Amino acid sequence: MASRTPLLLRGLTGDPAEGHVILTHREVFGRRLYANSLIRAGLAIVFVVGAFVAHEADLIDPRRVRSLVVLGLFMAAYDLPLFLVGRRFREPEASANASDRLRYVMAAAIIADFFVLALMVNVMGGARSPYMAFYLPHVAMSSVLLYRRDAVFFTALAILLVVIQVVLETTGLRAPTFPLLGEEQFPPMRARTAFEIVGVYASLLVLTAVLLVSVVDRLRSRERDLRIANERLDRLSRLRRDFLDIAVHDMRSPVGASLMLLNNLGEGLAGPLQPVQQDWVDRSRLRLERLLTLLHDIETLGDLESDDPASTAIPVSMQTIVEQILDDYGDQAQAAGLHLTIRPHARHSEVMGVPRLLHEAVANLVTNAIRHAAGSGAVFLSTERIVKNGRPWIRTSVSDHGPGIPEEGREGLFAAFSGPARTIGRDGTRGTGLGLSIVRRVVEAHGGEVGLESRPGRGCTFFLDLPALEPSGES
Repeated sequence: MASRTPLLLRGLTGDPAEGHVILTHREVFGRRLYANSLIRAGLAIVFVVGAFVAHEADLIDPRRVRSLVVLGLFMAAYDLPLFLVGRRFREPEASANASDRLRYVMAAAIIADFFVLALMVNVMGGARSPYMAFYLPHVAMSSVLLYRRDAVFFTALAILLVVIQVVLETTGLRAPTFPLLGEEQFPPMRARTAFEIVGVYASLLVLTAVLLVSVVDRLRSRERDLRIANERLDRLSRLRRDFLDIAVHDMRSPVGASLMLLNNLGEGLAGPLQPVQQDWVDRSRLRLERLLTLLHDIETLGDLESDDPASTAIPVSMQTIVEQILDDYGDQAQAAGLHLTIRPHARHSEVMGVPRLLHEAVANLVTNAIRHAAGSGAVFLSTERIVKNGRPWIRTSVSDHGPGIPEEGREGLFAAFSGPARTIGRDGTRGTGLGLSIVRRVVEAHGGEVGLESRPGRGCTFFLDLPALEPSGES
């Protein structure tokens, strides 16, 4: 049998007539057993603590305290293994064959609780004891955590135990004393009182079960719909990701080869070109370079969707990344008539992140500045420590002396395929429209923020803020 058996819809709604792959049986009952054991452990603690509190207040006899403590510890003793089992089987690696066993184990535990509770009721004054109310949470647990038919069974069992207790007291087979009245013995229960107690508790138990089963059925139905929708979205996302991987891989090789051949032609390796031919080659080469950039951006977006930066993050120096950017793009800036320079930087600029993605984010800001500020002087890179909301952050900025961005042009600036990236820069090139979107997604995936300061005609400063990693030896 496969290690992951599909869960029919009845695993969530209690209705075996319908079916759909949602979770494994084991996952559902492992989680429910885990939750059930936690709730019952809480009830056991309430019993034990309540007994000691009542004893300290001189409300009950010490012998009754011992009885309650023993029953509470007994409940906790068989609850601990169930807690460990539920904790183990809620993990995906466990065997799906355990699903029915987990359900039976949980049902057996609830039955044991009912009989422990019956003993507590008997110790604490019988059918007229406030402990009778503890039947309600046990019925509630079975209604929430198990199937509808299980809830019916446990509701009937609780009513049966109430009837038995009342019959024992009505027939005189059991004459309980009430500890809160100084061990005063109750008078024999009259038939009218017996009917009233049975009627009240039966009504409460049935009403609790009906209401909770109805609510839980609706919640599980909504949960089922959400899981189905999420599975469909996951499948579509995987298909899209696979398509992009294949498309990028299959396009990059021929585009790269074509670009190499055009470079050879442009350099005259196949003989001198006429001016018109040279112009055509240069224009084709420029478009292929833009296409390679677009493919690279699409690949980066795919990596952001499929990878979790938090799981692969390491300490990263933003100043080191800025220095690498200076080496990588200094020649490109110089070719555009710009001087790429680093301003005074922070002493400690470490953050937790993925170096490749952070490098990509800063590089996109730099190439954006080079394209739109070509021939206008310098592009400045800097890192600094700032404080926002009482926390230290590392701000990495890229400033230029380009035309700037007016207020009305900033809407949707960091959205894909929008903003100034789609305009023609001063160097005559057009952006892919993904650069700033990639910056925003990278920064947000690292728990940071991205922003812009600009005045028309005075240039732009794009910045990305990331939570600072405190250096060793500092608090």
